Amino acid sequence: MRISRIRVTFLLFSFVLSTLCLHAQTSTTAVRGTVVDQNGGVISGANVTLHDAKTDFTRNMDTNGQGEYQFVQVPPATYTLTVKMKGFNTTTQTLQLLIGTPATANISMTVGAESTTVDVSGEAPLVNTQDASLGNAFGNIQIKSLPLDARDPTELLSLQAGVVYVGNNNQIDQTFDSRNGATQGARSDQSNVTLDGLDNNDQTNGFAFNGALRSTPDSLEEFRVTTTNSNADQGRSSGAQVQLVTKSGSNKYHGSLYEYHRPTVGVANEWFTKAAEISSGEPNTPQKYLRNNFGGSVGGPIIKDRLFFFFNYEGLRQREDVSVLRTVPTKDLAHGYISYVCGDGCVQRLDPTQIAYMDPQGIGPDPTVMAYLQQYPAPNTTVIGDGLNYSGYVFSSPQPLNQNTSILKLDYNLTANGNHRLFVRGNLQDDTSFGVEQFPGQPASSKTRDNNKGIAAGYTAAFGANWVNNLRYGYIRQGGSTSGLSDQSFFTLRGIDTLQSFSRSASVNVPVQNIMDDVSWIHGNHTIQFGGNYRRIDVYHHNNSNSFSGASSNPSWLVNAGIANTGQAFDPAAYGFPAVDSGWTNNYDYPMGALAGLITEVDTTYNRDRTGNTLDQGAYISRHYRDNEGEFYIQDSWRIKPNLTITGGVRYSLLQPPFESNGLQVQPTINVGDWYQQRWQSMLQGNTNQPSMTFDLSGKGNGGKPYWAWDYKDFAPRLAFAYSPKFEHGPMHWLFGSDGKSSIRGGYGMYYDHFGEGIINTFDQYGSFGLTTTITNPAGIIDPGSAERMNNIVGLPGSILAPPPANGWPITYPDNFAITWGLDDHLKTPYSHVVDFSITREFAKNYVVEASYVGRFGHRLLQQDDLATPLDIVDPKSGMDYFTAATMLVKYANAGADISTVPNIPFWQNIFPNAAGAGKIYGCSNGSDTGANYSATQTVYDLFACVPTNATTALQYLDYPGLQNPGDCFPACSTINGKYGPYHFYDSQFSSLYAWRSIGVSSYHGLELSLRHHGSSNLQFDVNYTFSKSLDMGSDAERISWVSGPGGQIINSWDPRALHALSDFNATHQLNTNWVYNLPFGHGQRWGTDSGRFADAILGGWSLSGILRVSSGYPFSVNNGANWATNWELGGDSILVGPKPKTGTYMINGQPNVFADPSTAINAFRYAYPGESGQRNNLIGPGFFNMDTSLAKAWKITESQLIRFQWDVFNVTNSVRFDALTMAFNNGSIGNSTQFGQYTNTMTQYRRMQFALRYEF
Repeated sequence: MRISRIRVTFLLFSFVLSTLCLHAQTSTTAVRGTVVDQNGGVISGANVTLHDAKTDFTRNMDTNGQGEYQFVQVPPATYTLTVKMKGFNTTTQTLQLLIGTPATANISMTVGAESTTVDVSGEAPLVNTQDASLGNAFGNIQIKSLPLDARDPTELLSLQAGVVYVGNNNQIDQTFDSRNGATQGARSDQSNVTLDGLDNNDQTNGFAFNGALRSTPDSLEEFRVTTTNSNADQGRSSGAQVQLVTKSGSNKYHGSLYEYHRPTVGVANEWFTKAAEISSGEPNTPQKYLRNNFGGSVGGPIIKDRLFFFFNYEGLRQREDVSVLRTVPTKDLAHGYISYVCGDGCVQRLDPTQIAYMDPQGIGPDPTVMAYLQQYPAPNTTVIGDGLNYSGYVFSSPQPLNQNTSILKLDYNLTANGNHRLFVRGNLQDDTSFGVEQFPGQPASSKTRDNNKGIAAGYTAAFGANWVNNLRYGYIRQGGSTSGLSDQSFFTLRGIDTLQSFSRSASVNVPVQNIMDDVSWIHGNHTIQFGGNYRRIDVYHHNNSNSFSGASSNPSWLVNAGIANTGQAFDPAAYGFPAVDSGWTNNYDYPMGALAGLITEVDTTYNRDRTGNTLDQGAYISRHYRDNEGEFYIQDSWRIKPNLTITGGVRYSLLQPPFESNGLQVQPTINVGDWYQQRWQSMLQGNTNQPSMTFDLSGKGNGGKPYWAWDYKDFAPRLAFAYSPKFEHGPMHWLFGSDGKSSIRGGYGMYYDHFGEGIINTFDQYGSFGLTTTITNPAGIIDPGSAERMNNIVGLPGSILAPPPANGWPITYPDNFAITWGLDDHLKTPYSHVVDFSITREFAKNYVVEASYVGRFGHRLLQQDDLATPLDIVDPKSGMDYFTAATMLVKYANAGADISTVPNIPFWQNIFPNAAGAGKIYGCSNGSDTGANYSATQTVYDLFACVPTNATTALQYLDYPGLQNPGDCFPACSTINGKYGPYHFYDSQFSSLYAWRSIGVSSYHGLELSLRHHGSSNLQFDVNYTFSKSLDMGSDAERISWVSGPGGQIINSWDPRALHALSDFNATHQLNTNWVYNLPFGHGQRWGTDSGRFADAILGGWSLSGILRVSSGYPFSVNNGANWATNWELGGDSILVGPKPKTGTYMINGQPNVFADPSTAINAFRYAYPGESGQRNNLIGPGFFNMDTSLAKAWKITESQLIRFQWDVFNVTNSVRFDALTMAFNNGSIGNSTQFGQYTNTMTQYRRMQFALRYEF
């Protein structure tokens, strides 16, 4: 009760503070400077006015005793700065103030009459002399002119130094691949997107380049990214801080009408589609490509100088075909024939009669399966599959998309000078999209409706010259529903795509309420800011995605985890046929299990309500998760000298663990984190401590404990300095320039991640036993000869389903050796220490060079770990552990050692003494005699010789009773501390129990070089180069689960840092550049400056713009395939034992391959030994290259009206860059010798063209 009161008191305090005293986080900007006379003496008492004529916004103050002035929390705009002082000429300067980019404008006044005005040229300050933050702002010219492929301004994030970009190809699945948007070592889901200062994040997915509300280029005034070392006034998450500002109306009407059209003309063919067409003798015909973006905007006054409006509507109609790759059966397999590569390299083909001969049931190829397989289209590519039984089929599928975006903003100056200002903005989206076809001619796999909407309001009040308060409220509701095609359970043939789509239906609504307030107080040389940010996040799920049972022909679920070379039914070697090559076992097992229709894995799913009543199969399940989040900060920017500023502050974050508001929440009654630690400590002492796990109702809705404890200690200090050297003469002047022309900056900050919603989403679907329950039959029990056979693809017979769990609470998980998802209740908020140091220099004609170092060091990062990893028990007598002892046996087996020559190994002799004797071997080892008497070590050796690459299967026989001997292990169970029995290594309930844990670490070091040119000249550009190295234990974003990611999980939980290596998103070299060049032709330009109206209409108004992105290669691994040496569920990676193979892009037999010589490369690796995780990301694949260009021509109708034509070409060079990450997942296994190293996806999209016509006024 006392803890509850403390929590309530703390939350009330945070809320009151945030609402009462609640700069950069509210999408504003600032300007400050020093007023001096012509001799450099400061002028105190000078009157300084900042005025925006478009809206009549005005701020006014007098300089202090040091001649300094400062305006904070002003809207980004182009202002006139006017300085008046008796005895001096009035001085005016035009300033463009960019979002989140505090400016310095020092004014030098000349002696004269106050009535005389001196104009000083002014532009947006190009050098940051205020703090240590890094990142560029984009003005309206860049946003409007650059060729943005998706017309999504958030994609501008990729044009910053240190931001990873692997393309926007639809083949890049962000629910699988989370590299895109990783920023300077921060994971991609840690970017924080704000719109007009308010939260605009996708709360459940955290996609880096997407906001919950879509902004259009025509709706944005400015875009700013702080990539690193933001001040204490920015937060929510630890990555890039992305700020967008919506346009406002002004005293003049302005607007636009536009159409962006993309025809099929000029479109290049998708690479794999083109290759499939050519190989099939078809013409090279690009896929259908038709896209129309259209809309308009208008803004202006409702009441002059007081009330303004802005409205933008944009529609998208997209009718594009996308390339789809499916795995299909070959014609041979569909008619009952199977082929494989023999040990001596021959290709053996078995007919239906021969297959029936290997089937104890005499069935052979299942007639139902063959009838099903014969409905598939014929293969047209070998980029996937084994080429003999499974192959690839590429086709173009329609994927229509309609989008409608409406944005309305009202601005009201409550006072005439705008010192009290109010805005209200509303957003509405109405989108309809369709999934791809499963196969040509079939209906779309899904239909999705999204109707995100939001409203925001803000009130800015300037109480005199020194106090400014900025209060904002935002409400966003993400809403979406997907209608699938299937409401039935189905049977899956392992390794092949289903013939029809079995997509399910779901809807999700995520309303987010956000209140934030910031106060800025100028006190002498100090600018003190403090404020808070409160968010309430609700997530409503309603779906049937996990309401159906399923079954599979998965051969890995069989005894010995396979068929080939196991001596069982359907194993060719056991029936006198040539043995399957050891590198080809998966390519034989998968199609053989499918062709025979073996029912090996059955996943029975039950859903129950809170009272324990079982719901019907297919019932829709509803959940409502909620969490409250609060942050507050205090910060002081101390201007010690006019050219030296120290900024220090602290930000505090408090994230409530999400809870299910209706009480539909369960979790283990024991502390899972402690359970894991007890297993670890016990095994080191040669013991076993694995208590059974029971689940019960929990959470706030049931008066129970939260998923994990509140983390009350998340204080994040920030410290930065900015020094602007000033030299008027000599070499130092050449080096550093005059006032404001250079800066030396550095900073340190601690930054906490945002987390929670993704973890709960995964646990709710896969781990909430008793509510959503999936009971899977234990693996390794069924042999292929006795397995039941499939009789229908759709619908499962009740006889194969497991009974539902017992009613009531609590409920104990059955001893089912399950693979499932868990929850570590020791989670803590991940955080990073970030440092940076930069030197910036502005040269003549607005050229700016910047060099920066960025270091990031992550701690407590979220990492997926298997809490039920088999124990690496240490023998107390010899000190030898299981992994060491098992590795010795695997090495003997790989060497083909005669069983009689295998010496006694203390671990096996001491832990498995009962294994010694006669009749306890299968006879897999060389020289073995099933009736002979062998030592414990030798009998266990024979078992490992049966599955040398699958040590977890051998251990299962040693620890799981009933597989060979009824009620006993084979050849015997272990004896631990004098106690004989099973389940000393494995847990009886879970063979694998995955969970996110706060154990990850990372490090990032980056050198960033930038060259920028902005201002009033014809040419604007940014060039950013990054040389960096990023290391971590895993790179997956929180949205990635163990069933959907590329394999970022820890393999050996007892050695969690074994996979500490290059991050998935590591690219040693990155270069990006963007440019807008108004050609110097026509009236008022360098050439043709005096041209007449007709000549200017032809020569003038031309511009070129473009975006170039280049990176060196991204890392990848070669995996073990379906072989499990250490972890029951995940095979991990292989070990490089030969020369590192040459990688890149090579054409091998007409197919693109990452290896120059795949047959040599595959032999350079070996399978991991027990205890090994493999070598992660030890090879480098291709990098990224893409250039988009735009040519535009504008015709002025009047001074305030123009027509603009624009021709955009995306991927103008039609460059192809293949993706090594998806290759590693599909064809990167040393168990796949046929397609080893073949690419299946590209990062780049084919060339496309866009033609636009705009009318602006």
